[in-house]
Amino acid sequence: MPYTIDNLKLKQFQGLSSILSKLFTDLDVFEPNLLLRDDYEIVEEELRDFAKEALAKIKTYNDS
Repeated sequence: MPYTIDNLKLKQFQGLSSILSKLFTDLDVFEPNLLLRDDYEIVEEELRDFAKEALAKIKTYNDS
């Protein structure tokens, strides 16, 4: 049974790691200045939405 518990914790960690990785990527492509922004970069509103989504997903791990 310990393998099942450890495996579950590992899956949860990998899921959390994926969420944090996406959030860091979103932060990396954030450019608030319109004059400096490239096509692939995001604005503040998009970053805020992505951060809210990440927080909501992270909260589900806390409830598990």
